[in-house]
Amino acid sequence: MFTAINRRSLGQLVADQISKVQGVKKILVAQHDCYKGLLPEELTPLILATQKQFNFTHVCAGASAFGKNLLPRVSAKLDVATLSDITEVKSQDTFVRTIYAGNALATVKCNEEVKVFTVRGTSFEPAAVERGSAATEQVASPSPAGMSEWLEQSLTKSDRPELTSAKVVVSGGRGLKSGENFKLLYDLQV
Repeated sequence: MFTAINRRSLGQLVADQISKVQGVKKILVAQHDCYKGLLPEELTPLILATQKQFNFTHVCAGASAFGKNLLPRVSAKLDVATLSDITEVKSQDTFVRTIYAGNALATVKCNEEVKVFTVRGTSFEPAAVERGSAATEQVASPSPAGMSEWLEQSLTKSDRPELTSAKVVVSGGRGLKSGENFKLLYDLQV
């Protein structure tokens, strides 16, 4: 388990929460101002150094814009392939992922020394958050790459549910005929 945090108080709060997750044995925390904004250019050297130090065999992230931006960089530096959007773990080296825009499933065996993959979060049940007692360890941060600088984040707020975390997505098209009829779909939100 790994987390990069740029502020000491937030880092401890996150580490405390993750330590309660069942199955987590150790949390590695790196703290540096360069991790503000979680820029892939800064996180990649940190992940590579940590992977080398602890000899991790698997590196994963959520199949979000963040994970899909970060892990291909890590894979390229490790000279291994990235598996994207896995929906099931069959064994240490065998995974299930979607293909053809989600219309088919493929079972893939990864023979890479280090398996790097993104995980579709909605495909897995949340881990229990009460029984864990993981230890927290500080890790050294490599020198900042300095290639990019985080300036700000502007979030767009929406009253609609987030599609990437939805268990069920209902869509409407020409069959609804008018914008007013789309209101019928809003009542179906879970």
